[in-house]
Amino acid sequence: MCEDCNVSYTPETADEAVANGIGWLNTNGPANWRELVNLSILDVDSPTRCVLGQVFRNMAENPDYTFGDGWSVSPRLFNSGYDYAVITFLGGGYNNSNTGPLGFSEWDGADIDGTTMTDAWVRALAA
Repeated sequence: MCEDCNVSYTPETADEAVANGIGWLNTNGPANWRELVNLSILDVDSPTRCVLGQVFRNMAENPDYTFGDGWSVSPRLFNSGYDYAVITFLGGGYNNSNTGPLGFSEWDGADIDGTTMTDAWVRALAA
């Protein structure tokens, strides 16, 4: 179901991380993922307004969504699309070692904060 989920990217800039995230979404996200991102509210530091939060919003709000075999987490963990994507695709943990190299969160590995990452997404998606 998911390709490139074991992230080993080592981008040095927010623009490189966002390029990784765009590639990941092109492979793993819905075909219309770009249409689902509202740049006017985009905020990488928000689990509901970040790219994953917006792209996977409907999965978080879908009361009929059932957890895959082996999951023993509460539906309350899917309060946002970010929660859904991180748990379903990116290995679960809420550290930025999986999400940062893809531009989906701040990334300590390259000392890139959320504001810088948000700005990089806006540049990439507005082009």
